[in-house]
Amino acid sequence: AGASASALVERLKRRSNMRSANYMSELLKAFAENTDVINCEMVIAIKTGEGKMQFQMLAMFASSERDYILRRHTIGRVSQFQRDEWIPSSFPMGYQKRDRRLVLDEDAVDTTRQVLAILADLSLNTAECARRIGALGVASARIAQLHGPDATIADVRNPSDAIATLVGWVDAYSTGSYDLLWPNPFPGVTEFAGVTVELLDGYDHGALRLTQRLPLPESGWADDATLNAIRQRRATPSLTGGASHNSAPPLSGLFHFTDDSSEYAIGTVPGSYALLQRPKSDDRIFTGWRTESESDVVQLATVSRSEWHRSITDAVLKSVEEGLPAELDTQRFQAVGSLPPINTGQATIRATRLQLANATTSLERAKRNARLAEGDEVAATFIDDAKRYNADGARLQRELDRLLAEEEEPELDESFESNAELVAYAMAALANADDSDEAVLRRSLRSVLSGERWWIDGEILRWELFVELPHKQGTVTLGPVHGEVACRPYRQRPKTNRRHSARAARTKLVTLGLSERAARSALACTNPVLAEVLAAHLTGSDLPSDVDSAWAAHVIAIYTDAVFDWSANKWRLPDDVRQAGLDVFVTAGHPLSASGARAAGISERRLRYLSYVTAAPSGDSILRRVGPGRDAPYALLECPHCGGTAAHSVVTPETRPGVLCPTCWRTPEPDSPVFPEWYRS
Repeated sequence: AGASASALVERLKRRSNMRSANYMSELLKAFAENTDVINCEMVIAIKTGEGKMQFQMLAMFASSERDYILRRHTIGRVSQFQRDEWIPSSFPMGYQKRDRRLVLDEDAVDTTRQVLAILADLSLNTAECARRIGALGVASARIAQLHGPDATIADVRNPSDAIATLVGWVDAYSTGSYDLLWPNPFPGVTEFAGVTVELLDGYDHGALRLTQRLPLPESGWADDATLNAIRQRRATPSLTGGASHNSAPPLSGLFHFTDDSSEYAIGTVPGSYALLQRPKSDDRIFTGWRTESESDVVQLATVSRSEWHRSITDAVLKSVEEGLPAELDTQRFQAVGSLPPINTGQATIRATRLQLANATTSLERAKRNARLAEGDEVAATFIDDAKRYNADGARLQRELDRLLAEEEEPELDESFESNAELVAYAMAALANADDSDEAVLRRSLRSVLSGERWWIDGEILRWELFVELPHKQGTVTLGPVHGEVACRPYRQRPKTNRRHSARAARTKLVTLGLSERAARSALACTNPVLAEVLAAHLTGSDLPSDVDSAWAAHVIAIYTDAVFDWSANKWRLPDDVRQAGLDVFVTAGHPLSASGARAAGISERRLRYLSYVTAAPSGDSILRRVGPGRDAPYALLECPHCGGTAAHSVVTPETRPGVLCPTCWRTPEPDSPVFPEWYRS
């Protein structure tokens, strides 16, 4: 620094503080005119006072900027919503995004319906669904980028994610709407640009429900049965592997074998196993056993679960005590999994071998993808993957060589004592299992049982199996083990008259011109008069003599509407859960504040359900908010006919919003008819 800078520094040293802006200005000016480089020896670390202040200031700035960004995004999203634009980055199959709005892709409507039919077939596992959907040519831009222009959904690495994405849109296909929940960034605001702020768990200041509308093709995407089956696929894990086995009985999927002409498997029925048979066919499209009406599966017999478990337990333990032929396969290793470890070193070697095999497989896959990739950028991604897998493989091979060099080479029989403990563990679990233990039991059995087969001799099921045990030199196979258990030959039950008559009644209404959805909903009513009124109208016959004409005209208009939107399983007379909430307000003499409702046993989630309109057919509100604030009061709906309140819950399409006035038995809608006596019980 020059002389002026030196003089300035001397002046600053004599000062007791440097908080004056003038001094700081002079210092900066001197630095700018006389200094080339400034060396600062202070490190900004969180453990120092200066560093702590610096990081706190940065965090405050970041938090404030995040809030501003979220508010700007919220304004933009609500503006898009008001212009009826599609907000999410993705959209269901069968649609196109045109001028920022979703429109039907007419060329893909038939294909989409075929995809939904495939997803509704619960006998198909995820891989088979992906194969069939891929055969229809279903793909995406991302799939084409990664796997080539001719690739389909069947070519993706993990078909489970692709199928889960398709299944996730089932509600949008059903209702023609999709609810986008956007966090509300404005504290204390109950309404934003016409959108009500809903107080939902997980949102500090509530959320904005932006309901996106989707056009539906004529007659909808699929019928209720198809959509409900897809929902079941979404809620129920398949029995194809991993944690999904938690939902399967212990032996299902284990005893699956073939002979010269047939295939055999074990299915499940409540408390028992079902023994299944079907012709062996190389042309079979799928391998699942849960098939539809065209199935060629024959149920041969049923076996008690507990009795078969006990039979296997006794036979295996007896065979182990008496001695069994043993064979060591040095080319096949298996992990112990959740069972008691045989030896830490051996388990480490087995795990390392498995990791090495996975790394080798991943390396080959990455090389193949790099050769087939379209474009240098995509190829470079796979080349990086290949380099990483190659390095992992080399590291694992070195680790395996080290472990093998340190490992002693015992004789085969020196490991049988610890292996016998493994057998005892699995067999003890089998003998003592109840329904709650079957997940653990299944994992145990899958580790020790193999090579199963069975056959029926009169009313006796005879079976054989092998016991496979992990060994440090490979896999030991003991057996065969033979046993038998009583079975009950299966006899086809005749169809009950009730089921037959219900199907006939539904067919009759549909034949007369009622939609399938309306016919199912009408027959869900416990009183036959509703279906009789509809049938009389459709055939031009006289109404039953004891039926009120105003009520009959009302239900006819509802059920014959071309856009009838209701599901038979939503037809409830009465609805006990909703009724319990209404009874709280009747007892309190309503209105009742939100906190008062919670104190009376109505959860915040239930209160929202009763007071907010949703996209579901039965989603009308049956409480109304009569004041502002977080602790706003709520009240029952008023009856416009008698001045009473609607406090009797009946969830049907003709009683929307789903309540009746217990004084005059009308809905809180203008010109409502008086509903018959049987709606009140």
